[in-house]
Amino acid sequence: MDVLIMKYIAIPMAITVFKPDKERFKEFQLRNLYQDMIYSIIERMHQDYFKIKTEMILKE
Repeated sequence: MDVLIMKYIAIPMAITVFKPDKERFKEFQLRNLYQDMIYSIIERMHQDYFKIKTEMILKE
């Protein structure tokens, strides 16, 4: 299976897993640090997802 297709499928699943973590970290003392980190990871995954989507479209 092509690596792009695997990433195209896996990234939205990973984003779905990380989103509830933002809520769980609200109870931590260092919640701002963790929430910022989770937010950055999710944003990076969104960017990677759209980059892969563009590559797949151009590849056709």
